[in-house]
Amino acid sequence: MADSKKIAGEEYISLVNVEGVLIHERADALRVNSERDVIEARYGYAIRKLRRAGAKTVLDMACGLGYGTCLLDRAGLAVEGVERDPDALAVARARFPWLTFHEADVLPFEHAPVDGIVACEFIEHIVNAKPFLSRMNRLLKPGGILVMTTPNRRYTSGKNPYHVHEYTVEELRSLLPRVAVRVFATKLFKPARFWIRLLGEESYARVNYCLSRSFPFHQLPRYAHTFALTATKEDLCAAGEVIEARKMIVLK
Repeated sequence: MADSKKIAGEEYISLVNVEGVLIHERADALRVNSERDVIEARYGYAIRKLRRAGAKTVLDMACGLGYGTCLLDRAGLAVEGVERDPDALAVARARFPWLTFHEADVLPFEHAPVDGIVACEFIEHIVNAKPFLSRMNRLLKPGGILVMTTPNRRYTSGKNPYHVHEYTVEELRSLLPRVAVRVFATKLFKPARFWIRLLGEESYARVNYCLSRSFPFHQLPRYAHTFALTATKEDLCAAGEVIEARKMIVLK
């Protein structure tokens, strides 16, 4: 059996990967069926947008355990992952040794400009999104795009202790005035103890996800579990100009 231990406050399970290397896999990542559905949906959205934009080189920001980075690689994109958690990076590098992962904080990260950046479920983990958007702008080539997903605060009630600031649709529209905020369903119903007890946690999560893809009213922002945004470099430049203009108005 695998040994369980705590690393950086999280429960990890020691495993030997296919190449015989001992790695530390985060326990919650072993629920691959339900978690993988949601991750593939997010990155599937990003891949569609990147392909339409003709992107070739991509950065996967806050890539975590690297599964999403692998999906981008499988889609034929020249991708590199960026993650500051060394324990998560150890897992990513052991799982996907053919990929490049950088141990770095996203905000000061330096790299040659790329065609596309993916930041799934990241913006809610930082206090101020403006420096992040400014950094992404500098990392993009002209014509490049940033693809993001982030939870809807009205759905989650902001109860995740690891999220510094979750957004409403109005806040996202204010932050990126030229960017359409899309509704992206990964859950339809909030957790219900009865259904979890009846179906089991993983089966409940999968049923919940499948139902969310079938019901048309999840396209309304008030019902959205997750928002998705695709911003061009020009959109990010315009957002920066709007922010500077607002600062000038406040100073006056």
